[in-house]
Amino acid sequence: MLFRSAVGLPAVVAGKQDPEAVIAVFTADHLIEPIDVFRECVDLGFRIAETLPAALVTFGIRPTHAATGYGYVEMGEPLEGFGEALATVQFVEKPDAATAARYVESGRYAWNSGMFVWRASTLLACIERYRPQVHAGLMKIGEAWGTDRQQAVLSEVYPTLEKISVDFAVMEPASSDDRVTVATV
Repeated sequence: MLFRSAVGLPAVVAGKQDPEAVIAVFTADHLIEPIDVFRECVDLGFRIAETLPAALVTFGIRPTHAATGYGYVEMGEPLEGFGEALATVQFVEKPDAATAARYVESGRYAWNSGMFVWRASTLLACIERYRPQVHAGLMKIGEAWGTDRQQAVLSEVYPTLEKISVDFAVMEPASSDDRVTVATV
């Protein structure tokens, strides 16, 4: 999932329409069962993001084997008041095979599902902190959004934005940033 196209631009647009917007990112290639359990997790993710403005919520999947094609989330202490949600200790995108094996053996890690819930403003603050040039470009697009300059600015700025996954651009650095709560549901 490339950061600039799948996450940054929708956050700008949603945030412009509603400064308190809570948005979700869902991948299209997952088979999710049972659906009622997933729905409960999504509801919990929204509650966390609505209640804790600095929260970035990811959905963890219990690993069945050591895989290097997934990101891993080290799960920490329970997030008080939010049922099964846990604070995240660290977020590591696609570790090598030996590290992945250690993670799975420890029982403290989940696979990152690539699905998230957060306030648009929180994500944009993280982009500004960790990828300021991307943020500057997104803000130019946001300023022009809804005006007669929208398409021209989008065509000019969007192709110049760094192509990087949200996992590397935001989730890894945020997991060690005391200003951001990363929760695993």
